[in-house]
Amino acid sequence: MVPILDIKQLFADYLTGVKIFNDRDYLSPHFVPQEILHRDEQITQIAHILLIALKGGIPSNILMYGSTGTGKTAAVKYVARKLQQQCQENKERTPIFLYLNCQETNTTYRIMAQICNMLNPDEVVPFTGLPTDALLVKVTDRLEKVCAGTVCFVVLDEIDVLVKKTGDETLYHLTRMNAQLQSAKVAIIGISNELNFKDLLSTRVLSSLSEEEILFPPYNAGELSDILAARAERSFQAEVLEDAVVPLCAALAAKEYGDARKALALLRRAGELAERKGKQMVTEDLVYLAQEDMSRDCVEDFLSRSPLQLRIVLLAVYLLQKYGVDPIKTGEVYATYCELYRLVERDTPLTLRRVTQLIKELNMIGILETKTKSDGRHGRSTYMKIQISLAQIQKSFASDARLGTLLDYVPRAVRRPDLAPVNDHFYKRLL
Repeated sequence: MVPILDIKQLFADYLTGVKIFNDRDYLSPHFVPQEILHRDEQITQIAHILLIALKGGIPSNILMYGSTGTGKTAAVKYVARKLQQQCQENKERTPIFLYLNCQETNTTYRIMAQICNMLNPDEVVPFTGLPTDALLVKVTDRLEKVCAGTVCFVVLDEIDVLVKKTGDETLYHLTRMNAQLQSAKVAIIGISNELNFKDLLSTRVLSSLSEEEILFPPYNAGELSDILAARAERSFQAEVLEDAVVPLCAALAAKEYGDARKALALLRRAGELAERKGKQMVTEDLVYLAQEDMSRDCVEDFLSRSPLQLRIVLLAVYLLQKYGVDPIKTGEVYATYCELYRLVERDTPLTLRRVTQLIKELNMIGILETKTKSDGRHGRSTYMKIQISLAQIQKSFASDARLGTLLDYVPRAVRRPDLAPVNDHFYKRLL
């Protein structure tokens, strides 16, 4: 750790030290280059669909599939920019593109409110409080005012997240909006990481979606190398990259992901390591160090530094979920925690209240998902499940000298399901 007294010197050394980067923003996943490499087929498909807007028609809706970092969003933005430039040259109304990330905006109400606010930021629609029908009226009114005589393309990035969480109600409303519009038009561009996304949609939405589908396959090593070389030319100072660095980053990313974002992040991290170490060049060794740094498991790192009590609580939830206990209540977790604790320690386990606080901590950092529900006359109970993969939890505990041997332990709640609690206080009385 750098002492506080050295921070000022650290900043000074950075400002006067070796300059590796020219403009690292070119390595950002949000940067859209002037030309998109190795996506000619997909770009041509998008352009053929959208060109109808040049003559005032309503383009077909589009569903785009592909894993993360395969150029889906960049391709849409590239074609959108070209389409808008063409309309400006023809002195025609320019189509409007609204980009919404469904990881962040993931309910029908929030999607519609966000559309309203993007169309007219001066009249903000609250993100809660309006009846759905009133909100839909506001959306159509603003579309008529702002998009009269042109098309509004609603781009829903990670649309599968939205549909999994709230169903396809958003798509249902958007696909039927053109019937209520007079001079404005709406088209949907859905971007999904899941190839079977359409299986999530109801028949009524599929019938009105009338979509065209475009697949974005993962990049291979040669394609990633071309993409990195084009970005590196503008990102780095001249002659600071060893010749093998770009092909190596491409090969490593292609082997694991086929993901341009990961390849760009790897190259950027290698450059940043060169800066921090005061190196004159970005070398292959730094690429491998960057890969090791990026591959570090945050969950494993967190658990290795966490108190024993918190790790045992998480192990209790893991074992219950592993053996199919559903739903998992706080009482069952507490009972299992007590069993596990007595296997590794001799003193008294924590109280139920303190274990409940640890469960809340695990919920706050995103490892557990918890919900509190009423059990009627039996009171209220907290239900939970692990948010990340069980394999990741198992890997993290496998290296734990004290708890790794308990990964196959069968809790009493699994061996004696007849003792399943009616509420969270049952086990407190039992123990």
